Amino acid sequence: MSLRGLGILNHKNDYVSGENYFLRSYLKSLNNKPIIFDIGACSGSYTNLCKEIRSDSIIYAFEPNPKSFDNLKINFDKYKDLKLFNFGFGNKKEDLTIYDIGGIDHGTQHASIYKEVLSDLHKYNDIIQYSIKLETLNDFFSENKIGEIDLIKIDTEGNEFKILEGANSLIPNYVKCFQIEFNEMNIISRSFLKDFIKLLSDYNLYRLLPDGIIKINYCPLEHELFVFHNIIAFRKDLNLDSIKIR
Repeated sequence: MSLRGLGILNHKNDYVSGENYFLRSYLKSLNNKPIIFDIGACSGSYTNLCKEIRSDSIIYAFEPNPKSFDNLKINFDKYKDLKLFNFGFGNKKEDLTIYDIGGIDHGTQHASIYKEVLSDLHKYNDIIQYSIKLETLNDFFSENKIGEIDLIKIDTEGNEFKILEGANSLIPNYVKCFQIEFNEMNIISRSFLKDFIKLLSDYNLYRLLPDGIIKINYCPLEHELFVFHNIIAFRKDLNLDSIKIR
């Protein structure tokens, strides 16, 4: 109960996790058409929620897993202002392997570039792999001449920190807010919450609650918890009057 009160292990649905509250509070407070990057889009549930809340959102959805990307295309043919990309991001441009659960026709939310996520954490024996391409956010941003980004959501089963490293030229001037999943996969990728705090020094970091956010004042005992929770990083100059801070 104490952990759930800190925003930890609240993964049952987007109401329990706080994603629904956060997106409704934040996106509705924006006067412009929100520009959103959904990195690790899978089949598109996050993108769909953003569109439900702000139908005028301009969304860039990225999914390197070819099976998940096929589902993404099927699910979002109906939307305008939505761009789909079949590659992922990292701290450099490279070709890699992504691993997923075998015996399933569609891609899953557990797919990761770290095989141990599936074999050691989830205990799957039947594991398949696909060749994928990774880019950097720095390169993508400059090549596509994108303006200020309102929100970048990163859920990549352990690769979140490397993606931020590849976005260092965008931080903080071109990105207002990040949503980052932090969990046991960070043990495999060996990235600590302190690493995120240092890299995002121009942002205030919060844990996401079902109906608000709670500020992170770093303490290893309280914050190096390798289990599911969402971190919201708001640039320090932003007005957060629309969001409850616990």
